[in-house]
Amino acid sequence: MLIYTDDEGHELFCRGSASEGFVTQLAETEFGTADLRYRRLDCEHISSRLYSARYLELHKHGQLIGTYMFCPQRLSVDDIEVGGTYRGLLTVAPDRQSSGAGRILVRGALDWLRQHTAGQAHITFGCIDKSNERSMRLLESMGAERLGELRSMLVYRQWTKRDDSVEIVDDARRVSVALQTEHADCGLKPLSQGTGSFYAVIRGGRLVAGARAEIVRLNVAVPGGFWSRIYGNMIDVFPPAKRRFDPRNFRYVRLHDVVATEDSAADWRALLKDILHRHGVHMAMFVMDPGRATFARLENAGLFGRFSQLTKQDICVVGNALHSASVHLPRIIERPLAVGPSDM
Repeated sequence: MLIYTDDEGHELFCRGSASEGFVTQLAETEFGTADLRYRRLDCEHISSRLYSARYLELHKHGQLIGTYMFCPQRLSVDDIEVGGTYRGLLTVAPDRQSSGAGRILVRGALDWLRQHTAGQAHITFGCIDKSNERSMRLLESMGAERLGELRSMLVYRQWTKRDDSVEIVDDARRVSVALQTEHADCGLKPLSQGTGSFYAVIRGGRLVAGARAEIVRLNVAVPGGFWSRIYGNMIDVFPPAKRRFDPRNFRYVRLHDVVATEDSAADWRALLKDILHRHGVHMAMFVMDPGRATFARLENAGLFGRFSQLTKQDICVVGNALHSASVHLPRIIERPLAVGPSDM
């Protein structure tokens, strides 16, 4: 569906699935910062991971020059349900950098979203590396505000193993109740759950530790400070670990919908090793607001050690409030966030 056109030959399309051109450009785009540059692998599976997403393509004179993705979510602010959209996978072809293509793409996408959410409280947000000031300025120039910050941290375990206490929970209602408790201290929180199996430890009929887990594969094309820190400060301490790292096929488990009760430290240590073993990897990534009580409980459990500190990245959550949702922004900004990236 064509949603925007201008006299300079630009056309913006919105599709219900990722086209071959979208996937190709995504796979060829180098993401990250000066500290860590990478390309995504398994891009052809992006549509299956992002349920009900919309894929936007910017063309000029028939040539694809930019991509963007909208992923709908149900959100809650102070127990009031609002519509939500996560924005990600923004790319601009290398030969179109600094041409204004990114501005046209973002502006056209936001205009389309405003039209399709008219009369509804709606919050749309994206996650940007804190050091990416160029993207930050672009979004803020279009009315976006900084809603808060997240921290991504990798956790490494040399030895992994299955644990009989860990099970896969298929009861969505049970997971939802546990997550509501986890999100109690947060201002903006998801009402819809993510994709992927939910692994959990249940004690005394209570879900005390759990998370969804999905494999992520990256090609770290330009090793920088990130890899130097790993090899220089961590791998030399554990020589066998050198076999665990392949920059061209960097594999880890992304954990989300995290549940960690006050007394779950031992359970989480067992859960983490089990999840890693099931997926055949040695690293897991958490992306979470460091101000959350859940983050503090995981930290107190000893999950975030030296390796996590060496690999942490700070991420800004930047959002627009559409229509009547604007009254909720102060309550969102002053409290931790329970939302996170859908595409990492």
